[in-house]
Amino acid sequence: MILILGIPDEAPVARAIAAAQANGIGHIVFDQRDHLAANLMLTLDPIAGRRGVLSDPKGTVNLASVSGVYVRLMDERFLPNIIELPLIHRKGYARRASMRCCRIG
Repeated sequence: MILILGIPDEAPVARAIAAAQANGIGHIVFDQRDHLAANLMLTLDPIAGRRGVLSDPKGTVNLASVSGVYVRLMDERFLPNIIELPLIHRKGYARRASMRCCRIG
C-alpha cells in the first residue's frame, strides 16, 4: 500500500495516483487541504515497536499497512483554498495550522 500525500489535482500528485491505478498498486490519497481535520497518532515503544494511525474525514489508515510514501506537500499559505484569502488571513491560517501540527498531548 502506498500513501500519497499532497493535492490530488496537482499534476505530479495526479500522475502518481494515475500510475498507481494503472499498475494495480494499492494506494491511499491524503488530500493536504484536509490537514486541519486530520489526526496522526504515533506510538514509539521499545517492546511493541512503532505504530501509527492517520485519520481524516474520509477514513483511517493503519500506517503498518503502508509500504511506501509519495510526498508532495505545499506550503499551506499557498494551498488553493487559502491563496484566495487576504494576506493577513493567510498568515493567521499558517500560524494556527503549525500550532495544531506541533501540539503534543
